[in-house]
Amino acid sequence: QHQELITKLRSTKTKAPKIKQKLVWQQRAFGAYLGLIRQAPEYGSNMQLRALNALSTLAETTPELSESTESCLLTLLNSDDYTLRHKAFEKLQALGTDVERLGYAATTSPQADIAKQGLVLLTQHYPVKKSKSLLEEMICSDDETLSEEAYQLYLEDQGLLAVSGFALESQNIDLRTQVIDALAVEFDDKKVQKVLLDACNNSQPSVAMRAMQYLAKHQHPDAFTVISQRLTDETNTQYQSVLIVALQQIKTPNVAVFLVDYLLNNPLCQFSDGKLLEIIGNYRNRETFATLLTHLKKDNKKSFAIIKSLFVITGFDQPIQDIEDQSNDRRWLEKLHPYHEDLLLQLFQTLLDLKLHKEAVELSLGLAWMQDKKADQALSDAANVIQKDYLYLIIGALNYRVKRREGSPESLVRLLEHKESDIQFLAAEVLALNGHGQGFNVLFAAVDYQEEDSLRQRAVLALGHLADERSLEKILKLAEDKEHYLHDAAIEAIGHMGDGEHSEKIFKLITNAFEQADSFGNAAKHAIRGLRYLNTLKAWQYLLKHIGDSDGRWATREFALLELKHWDTDASRACVLKQLREDDDCEVAKAAYTTARHYWPLDKQIIDEVDIALVQGENAYLDEDLFERLGKYATTEQLLQLLSADYAGNDYSVQQTLSVLAQALQQHDDLSDKALIEALEAKRTSVVSIACRLLNRQPKLSKALNTSLSKRTEEYLVRWQKDYQVAQQDQYSYQNRLQETQSCLLALLSTQVVHDVYGETLLGLLVSEEKTQRVFQEKILSGLS
Repeated sequence: QHQELITKLRSTKTKAPKIKQKLVWQQRAFGAYLGLIRQAPEYGSNMQLRALNALSTLAETTPELSESTESCLLTLLNSDDYTLRHKAFEKLQALGTDVERLGYAATTSPQADIAKQGLVLLTQHYPVKKSKSLLEEMICSDDETLSEEAYQLYLEDQGLLAVSGFALESQNIDLRTQVIDALAVEFDDKKVQKVLLDACNNSQPSVAMRAMQYLAKHQHPDAFTVISQRLTDETNTQYQSVLIVALQQIKTPNVAVFLVDYLLNNPLCQFSDGKLLEIIGNYRNRETFATLLTHLKKDNKKSFAIIKSLFVITGFDQPIQDIEDQSNDRRWLEKLHPYHEDLLLQLFQTLLDLKLHKEAVELSLGLAWMQDKKADQALSDAANVIQKDYLYLIIGALNYRVKRREGSPESLVRLLEHKESDIQFLAAEVLALNGHGQGFNVLFAAVDYQEEDSLRQRAVLALGHLADERSLEKILKLAEDKEHYLHDAAIEAIGHMGDGEHSEKIFKLITNAFEQADSFGNAAKHAIRGLRYLNTLKAWQYLLKHIGDSDGRWATREFALLELKHWDTDASRACVLKQLREDDDCEVAKAAYTTARHYWPLDKQIIDEVDIALVQGENAYLDEDLFERLGKYATTEQLLQLLSADYAGNDYSVQQTLSVLAQALQQHDDLSDKALIEALEAKRTSVVSIACRLLNRQPKLSKALNTSLSKRTEEYLVRWQKDYQVAQQDQYSYQNRLQETQSCLLALLSTQVVHDVYGETLLGLLVSEEKTQRVFQEKILSGLS
């Protein structure tokens, strides 16, 4: 027993030190692992991760180190290394770390992914009510990462409408903005609109105004009310700008009325006067016109911006697309904002009253064009008071009124007595150009005594329009003197005087001057106008001959075509259509198209002679909608006419045109035998191929079509045999032609099979032993099968 006791004591004394020693080594290992984890890793090294795994393993076998290991791993939740922090989170869960401790530690991490995991852990651990409360609390917190992650979790679980209320109260302002943007995506939902409307009262101004912007963008019926109420009391300049920009999106004309009142009567308004008046003008609201016009009379500082806004409201800021009234198509007016002639007259008169003559005459073009006869009186009154520097613009407007609107020439006659000779001249010139001779003496004297050569030239031209016998001798003398400065103008002017005994002499004078004139100078244009004013059959025939001369001067041909619009006859119509079809000069074709459209006003829902001619030429681009209109509105007869027509363009453009025609014809069922036979017998191989496609759509072919089809197949076989022989000798240059012929022959054979038209050519090919013809045998057999 004694011996056993000694043995037992000995074993106890040796075991204790061993256990203690082991713990010491484990503690040292812990420190070593901790040191490795804290070291900056080398690129590509996984030493930190291996040390973390070893540390967690050590904690599992050594309870004494569990707490220290947890502390270390909790710290690693903040690591910049994605793998390291996620592995630490995983190991902490494996070690059985208290859920609340781990969850709160994770949620305080600056790393969003770990914070989210912490939130998920807490919400899974807590009861539903408590977890929702936790997320709601965190959404409203000022921690950017935590509020963002809590928002996303709540959003996934409860939906946008449920989370929006908490997000809009968050201390994270970016989150408030984010939820406003998210709500805007779902704007069609009435409940979402209600939330956005409530958000307009958000404590954060930027958030409230963002909600207003979305309401305005979607034209919400309450948008104008909430924005205008806020703007009325807003003192911050930047916020005023944001609100006004939001208001701009609202289409209702009430916006303009509110902004006028805001600009003129709200002392808090700090927005730019000019920009605000521009916004007001762009609404084109008549209700604002009277208020702004009244204010114009009181406020010189804003006068320029107010005038600009008023001008826009009248509608006359828009271009007058047909100032010369050349087109019968008035649909362009329907595409524009209304022109308010009464408002333009009010503005014009107010500017005159304020002695703003420069600004007043800038309205003269609109006054000239408008239909209201009150414009005549307004311009006449203006001519009595306007400054001399601007009077020429008023005279120009009066000229237009007399010429285009049957205006009275009385105010121009009064200006003949103006103290300034230049004004007298302008008035006399306008009167003469419109056939009124009251200023004859002024013009006649100007030919010899006017100091400016350009005015002397204009005097000659104006006298020509009068065709007064008293000036005939003088103008005829100038026209005969080739060296005189006024010779060219006299050549044009003398054309007005060709009705009398000097008719033949005048014709020769003008044609001689034309033939000797430089192509690009003004002399040729004067001569062409002279022939136009002469207005005899002989004169027009001379111009037609020149236009038809393809070797002639393009510049003068172009100008002659434009003048041809004043002689609307069968001959002139035929001429312009011919130029559209055949002329390869784009400027000449453009002039022909202009004159053609004067004869045939454009109707975009029909295809007329001009369209037919234009598509055959090289300048179909002159009507950018032409091919689209062909597909929609061309009749079957017109499409078939074009299919077999001659074309002036290159092969590529012609093929494009034919492709459009073929596609359009597929929609037509009323194809006559005559038209189909013409297409089959066309010169172009591509047209014959199209004819085959059209025949394939016919339920049955007439005897005449059967005969034509068999005959055409025979002709194309002969052509193919010739092309094949030539291609063997010159295979490179002739290969394309052979391929085109072969494709067409295949199409003809296919059509014969479709309609059971078994002529000699088809049957001969079917039993042929020629290897070169095997491709045709295969096509026939394929069709028969």
